Amino acid sequence: MTGKEPHCSARNLLLKRLFDIVVSILLIGLLSPLALLIVFVIKIDSRWPVLFRQLRVGKNLQQFKILKFRTMYHVIEGYDGDRVGVVVGTIEESRIKYKTTELNDTRITKVGKYLRKSHIDELPQLFNVLLGSMSLVGPRPDAPAQEYDYKKKYWIARHGVKPGITGLSQVHICRNSIERLARDIYYIEKSNMYIDFLILIKTISKLFKFNSF
Repeated sequence: MTGKEPHCSARNLLLKRLFDIVVSILLIGLLSPLALLIVFVIKIDSRWPVLFRQLRVGKNLQQFKILKFRTMYHVIEGYDGDRVGVVVGTIEESRIKYKTTELNDTRITKVGKYLRKSHIDELPQLFNVLLGSMSLVGPRPDAPAQEYDYKKKYWIARHGVKPGITGLSQVHICRNSIERLARDIYYIEKSNMYIDFLILIKTISKLFKFNSF
């Protein structure tokens, strides 16, 4: 891991943005019946707000709110059992770390278990992509408190591109956080549309098999 500047030409960035806009619009339209069904089922299952918003860090360290379908009964502000596992605490302004046992957590709704297993809970992030705070492909976005889990140069390097709904470290088995970071940095340094296309194909394959990222 070198922490070099992202290898992205202006042309590549423009193509990537156009691709994100076109594909996110197509997917939102195509998947809207499924999204409406999920909204209805969540309301029937637990009656709480359908969407969950959480503060994340994007390109150039700009913060934004990521969107997800809510998967828990009781939601602490800023936390919905997120797989990242580290969030900014709102109590006494402290950092709070959670070790989530995903599908065994009693706070997770019946519908939420399926949404997590299939990763359909991430579907609203297509709107994050359309609005420009995320890309279809990129490192998964960090919570602000995760800054303390990185060396400064890697924290800065990791946010040299937009975070993605899926990424290189999601389509490969990463045995630990160091290996995951290495794959993210590699993607940032070598990023191009060909790599993005391959990652999307592998992601689709994983989703159909319902494998956990």
